[in-house]
Amino acid sequence: MNPLALTFRRFSIAQLLLAALMVLLTCAAMAIYLASDILTQRSIDELAAKQARKTSQLIFQSLYGVMQKGWIKHDIQDVVTRIHYTLPEIDIHLVRNKKLAEMFGESEYSLEQREHSAQVNQVMESGQELLRAEADRLHFIYPLVADEGCIKCHTNVQEGYVNGVIHITFPLKELKVPLSFALTNIIHIFGVITLLILLIQFFVFRRFFVQPIMNLTEHILTIRETRELPSQKTLRDSPTWFRELHHLTENFCDLMQNLNSAQNRLRDQSERDELTGLFNRRFFNRTFAAELSRAKRYKHSVALFMLDLNGFKPINDTYGHGAGDAILQALGREMQNKLRDNDIIARVGGDEFVVLAPEIGSQGASQFEEKLRSLIEQTTIVYEGEQLSVGTSIGVALYPDHGDEAKQLLDFADEAMYADKRRRKGLA
Repeated sequence: MNPLALTFRRFSIAQLLLAALMVLLTCAAMAIYLASDILTQRSIDELAAKQARKTSQLIFQSLYGVMQKGWIKHDIQDVVTRIHYTLPEIDIHLVRNKKLAEMFGESEYSLEQREHSAQVNQVMESGQELLRAEADRLHFIYPLVADEGCIKCHTNVQEGYVNGVIHITFPLKELKVPLSFALTNIIHIFGVITLLILLIQFFVFRRFFVQPIMNLTEHILTIRETRELPSQKTLRDSPTWFRELHHLTENFCDLMQNLNSAQNRLRDQSERDELTGLFNRRFFNRTFAAELSRAKRYKHSVALFMLDLNGFKPINDTYGHGAGDAILQALGREMQNKLRDNDIIARVGGDEFVVLAPEIGSQGASQFEEKLRSLIEQTTIVYEGEQLSVGTSIGVALYPDHGDEAKQLLDFADEAMYADKRRRKGLA
């Protein structure tokens, strides 16, 4: 067999399932850890862009209000200074385009940015905001697009023209620390929840999948060790939530029931006489030994009756074996119906029978003997229009009066039976 297959056979389904869940959990944790930096950076970018956009719009609205009031360049710079003071962690700069600088004056920062900053020129040309990380700071460039209100003052531009940009710089640390803390907590919570879900799945799978399989295995081991087929009621009543397991359990129980029926049939065939349905010699010998042992233990009496039919051979010779078989069958039915349930009746030869009657003493044995004789003599059959019947010779042996061993009692009953047969022939 494949060595790998032998290795896996050493583990149970529950152990393999637990190992698979742990591998899955480990892979998920590694994936989350590797993706955490990307998630953190993306979250920082989105948060910074949102905050910078709001700040830029606030600055623009402040500047727009100042310009509408007709304030001069120094007043506008004072507004920017106050915003710097309000948000000290953020650097804010205004960059005018060339036309606006010609109309309202140039600043050194604006000139430097227009001449040396490709990002500023990109935003001025496209009119699209730009977010980029550089070292430990995040840069956000917001375009100031001229609208209908702007061209009233800025007569040298058209609507939709980019008058300039607001350049805002954020420290990444201010965003990364709380965001990383929050993201780490979320990852931990997610990991704990995932672990709990996997553990719940493991225990549910073990309870409703592995346990029914173990029950089936225990039944199989019981059958192998005891050679007996146990009752299937407990197995049928055990809950099986999975349809496949339910079908497996039902099929197993049906198989065990069929095997039990087959076993009972085989036992009957091995223990019973095929013609009469009575027990055979093998079963009688085993039962006689057990009953004698029980009588010795509890000091009970046991009566053994040995019967030999009289007039049976002439019926066979005259009417054939069919008639003899019919008489034997009728006698078997009558003895089973008329004797006690705990009496053991067996056919031990062609026309020989034994009856084991527990807990019958000498007085009861005489009455029982007469009952047997009357039962047999009164049993008649009609065969091919003829009414047929037989008689019997009976020998009785009592425990402990006539012996305490099975062979002693059988020999005594056998001699008594032949003595009764000789006496009846003499009377005849």
